[in-house]
Parts: sequence; structure tokens; C-alpha cells
Amino acid sequence: MPLCIEVENLGKRYGAQEVIAGLNLTIQEGERVIFQGPSGVGKSTFLRCLTYLEPFQEGHVRMGNLTLSAGMDERRHHRMIIALRQQLGFVFQFFNLFPHLTVLENLTLGPVKVLGEPHEQARETALTLLKKVDLLGKSEAYPAALSGGQQQRVGILRALAMHPKALLLDEPTSSLDPGMKQEVVNVLDALARDGLTLLLVTHEPAVVERLATRIIEFGPRCKILSDRLSS
Repeated sequence: MPLCIEVENLGKRYGAQEVIAGLNLTIQEGERVIFQGPSGVGKSTFLRCLTYLEPFQEGHVRMGNLTLSAGMDERRHHRMIIALRQQLGFVFQFFNLFPHLTVLENLTLGPVKVLGEPHEQARETALTLLKKVDLLGKSEAYPAALSGGQQQRVGILRALAMHPKALLLDEPTSSLDPGMKQEVVNVLDALARDGLTLLLVTHEPAVVERLATRIIEFGPRCKILSDRLSS
């Protein structure tokens, strides 16, 4: 079944502060959607709501036969939440690799512990992914021995090792120097050409120009100010 992410009447509050109000949005398989807008309008919170890393108080997020609903209890609905998170890989701004694990161990931990993959199968997948991004020689290195661009590439691979149908990326290049940014953009472009759906929060012109097929501009409380196809 083709991927379709449906966001219906999404509402998110922190106490009395309304961060997202009545957001409706549909994302189709293979789209590369860039979310933009001033700081503080809720872009990063929106991405986190899609995987229930941020619980929300109103609305639904649907993907196929999986539905996240407002006010879900994370213990009682654990299976549903985990199932959707497996479909939507999340790549964080500051890598979030486990510093005490090697690159290979970082890539195999999730598939083995969460998906129940045999260790050898997870290892083979990880090595294949590392080869794709020219990091096979770093498989036994620890994160501290990698450059920022290399760490972010490993962060992307860690999400891919879980076999998601889409990647959510929150400012994936903002902490990198220009050369490292190009490394990461090259990897994302290759993934997108293979058909992977990408949802990115970024203001980096080079990232937008290279990757975007659709650009959504948010105003306060994630009100959609514009939603346009990218040329």
C-alpha cells in the first residue's frame, strides 16, 4: 500500500500555550516536503507529534491502518505507537548516537532489540548501508572519532536500519560546516531518488533547492501560510 500520512485537526498545547491548532495535512508517498517558518511556530514539535514523541491533545495522525489519536496512553497503546514509529524514522539535529557503542553497534541495536531481527541479518544490513555512504571503514569506530558530517550520516543510517517508509529530519544540517552539510545532502538526495519519502524542517537554501518537491510555510501555531510545489 502506498504511503500516505494524514494529519487531521492536530492540536498541541503546553499547559495554556497553544503550539499547534487545527492542523490538517496530507503527505503522499515519495514527496520531499520542507517545512519552514519563523523560530517558535511549532515546526519541530509538529514532527515529533507525528511519531508521538510529543503527545497531542486534539486530532489524529494516520498512516495506512495505523492511527495515533489525541490523548493516547503510551503504555496502553504502546504497540500502536511503536508500529508507527517503525514506519517513520526520526533523525535528530544533534546526531544522538550512543557514544559507548561503535558505529556498527549503533546501527544494529534497534533492529535486533525492537524488530527482533537476527543479529547477523542486522549486521549485514548495517554494513550494506555503511558501504552506500562510504563509511564502511568506520564500522568499528566510536562516534567521538567521527566528524560531524559522518556522525549525521550514521544517524540517518540508524533510522534507515529500521526499514522506515519515510524519514523525518529536524534541522539535519544546521550544526555542520559547509563541507559536512554537502555530505549529508548528497546522502538524502540519493535516498530520495530511491523513492524514500522525506519530511524536513530546514531553512538551509542548499538543502531546499536540492531536495524539496513541496514547501510548506508555517505561521504561528503551525497555521499553513503557503503550500506550494517546488520547481
